[in-house]
Amino acid sequence: MKRKITSAISLIRKPKVAVITYACHSREGGNPEGRGGGGFRLGGRNDIFHMITGLIGLFALLVFTGGYTLAQVPVSIEWEVYTTPEAGWAIGDPITLSLVVISLPEIDVSVPQLPSEWGPFEVREQALLEPIPNDDGTVTVIREATIIPWSTGELETPPTAIHYRDSNDEMHEEHVTALSITVGSILTEGDVEKRDLKPQASLDLAGPAIWPWILGGIVAVIVLAVALWWLWRSWRNREVSKPEFIGPVDDRFPEEIAYDELDRVVEINLPGKGEFKRHYEMVTDCMRTYLEGIYKIPAMEQTTTEIMTSVQKLSEPQSNEIAPSLRSLLEEADLVKFAKFNPTIDNAGNAVSDARRMVDITKPDRTTVSDEIPEPITRQDME
Repeated sequence: MKRKITSAISLIRKPKVAVITYACHSREGGNPEGRGGGGFRLGGRNDIFHMITGLIGLFALLVFTGGYTLAQVPVSIEWEVYTTPEAGWAIGDPITLSLVVISLPEIDVSVPQLPSEWGPFEVREQALLEPIPNDDGTVTVIREATIIPWSTGELETPPTAIHYRDSNDEMHEEHVTALSITVGSILTEGDVEKRDLKPQASLDLAGPAIWPWILGGIVAVIVLAVALWWLWRSWRNREVSKPEFIGPVDDRFPEEIAYDELDRVVEINLPGKGEFKRHYEMVTDCMRTYLEGIYKIPAMEQTTTEIMTSVQKLSEPQSNEIAPSLRSLLEEADLVKFAKFNPTIDNAGNAVSDARRMVDITKPDRTTVSDEIPEPITRQDME
């Protein structure tokens, strides 16, 4: 009786589980071989062809299920060492180690921080890098650390685990496989000979003594300091004894000085040259000098607020009359000088006009003798 080998493959899709069944069926009756038939044999080319076809299908299924199972793994974790020296690691060498975690984007991974005393290693520095998206849709998270081995031989990283939360909000724990690091000794292999300690270093004190130079330097510094102090004191005394130069005294009235200065400001026409800051400085300095001469207040040394406070304390009615105009002039000048305010030529001209008007209001009446000459008395007037 001719028999034909057929394959029946079933795949149960469960996480990380693939169940494969393979059976041989008879052409007649459909009963499986081996249930009383005594087994099966390959009798012709068709049997061999079907056998090869079944093996190819089985191999393809294994590849497929392997990829399917790998795709279902939510987290992959491993240790990585960037570079290893050609001579190998020695005790005390810094080793840059990375804990690499690859996960699906919907997985929330928590990478632990390594303790400073970590088994046979000392953790010097560590940092959690920013997540890196991969081309296949996964995400890579890396904790980089610098560790120092303090013993020799085959050293393994201590047990380390990460925790992650899946898309169903369930917590899981995944352990990383320990990494083996070979650390060699700085001693030459087989060298067990004991040696004496190196002799203590000695200082050569046979050279010339330097203490006379040190003492001479200290004395020279003291003499130089005394000479400089004496010269400074002589110069200071000569400056004090020098008579102070007193320039010519300006015997004009404050209002006359103010009018002349305002006329000079108009004559040099600084606004026409674009020098508004200098123009306002000259106008306000003129008014400050005038206020010092009229009201005896230190206006040249005061700020705008202090000047207005001093003017408001005066009892003269004229000072209260010019207070608003004076405040406006001083504040506008402050804006030009300190706030880089750009006035117009008309504003600059109005500043001079306002200053002149304030002088007109506050100047004292100095007419004490009549300038009119009486007409002579005639004989007719006497009659």
